[in-house]
Amino acid sequence: NPEDFNGKGILVVGDLMLAKHIRGNVSRMSPEAPVPILKAEEETFNPGGAANLAANLASLGIQVYLSGVVGQDEEGELLIDSLENIDTSCILKTSKQTIQKIRGTSQIRGKHHQHLFRIDYEDTSNITSEDEQNLLSLIKEKISQVDAVILSDYAKGTLTENLVKNTISIAKENNKLVTADCKPMNLEF
Repeated sequence: NPEDFNGKGILVVGDLMLAKHIRGNVSRMSPEAPVPILKAEEETFNPGGAANLAANLASLGIQVYLSGVVGQDEEGELLIDSLENIDTSCILKTSKQTIQKIRGTSQIRGKHHQHLFRIDYEDTSNITSEDEQNLLSLIKEKISQVDAVILSDYAKGTLTENLVKNTISIAKENNKLVTADCKPMNLEF
């Protein structure tokens, strides 16, 4: 029941992504290779990864605080701009590029969209220890304002073992509920 969430605060910590959708029509095949040519007609941008979870929670009326990293690039700005009714003060701008997932779809019979391709721009290496410490400082500043912490892991390098263990410790010290959606490779910590 959405009313149950009124006045609740949740901190989402995880891998932030920008989802870009290119929609159009295919009317011919490429002369260079046996692939369809998508005539682009519309581009939209949406939060992806942990940012998508945050957007869904915010749509329920929850006060959402989002923590993770974006690059110092146009995609990072687009992602932050797409986060309506979400506190983005715990998002750290780093030297890593913003993770971007681009999907191309073609309209079929005027109704359905056929997924044609996906392009990923991502650096899945772990964030630096300096970035970990900066994120932990931001998390410590916000922990008193939330009721729960959600760790949202897509194995893209934000939720390092050190960041996860310290975030859980901060949350438990402050009597906050902690839950996680994690990739199997990171389940142990």
